[in-house]
Amino acid sequence: MSADIGGGGQLGAGSAYSPPSVFEFEVGVAYEVFFGIAPQLSMVLGMSPGTSFAIRPGLEWFIPETPFFLRAAFDASTQIGYLEWRWLLLGAGFALKITDVLGFMVEGDSGFPLASGVGVPLLVRAGAFARF
Repeated sequence: MSADIGGGGQLGAGSAYSPPSVFEFEVGVAYEVFFGIAPQLSMVLGMSPGTSFAIRPGLEWFIPETPFFLRAAFDASTQIGYLEWRWLLLGAGFALKITDVLGFMVEGDSGFPLASGVGVPLLVRAGAFARF
């Protein structure tokens, strides 16, 4: 099981209806079930230019014997309505373990819009994680 806290931003295009976030704070929990595959649920607080909330259910795959992982997730956000599906995210990251429990991660995501006027996402995050 892992829990992480990360910060980053949406660099993709937005519109007047859905301006891009400059900074967001994400907290996620994942539970490895088998072969490095972990269902994940993240909650996101978009902080600029306005506040929004999002949930990101998805899957992570920790590539065996490497510090790399892949991620696929759906994003539902209040940025475009009351938790409207915004994107299908696909990404990859690097996790640097400091101890068996604590470490740092860097991740990038892009994907496909699921609604009109939300732009194409380009998310970059960095943060800390704990595995237990």
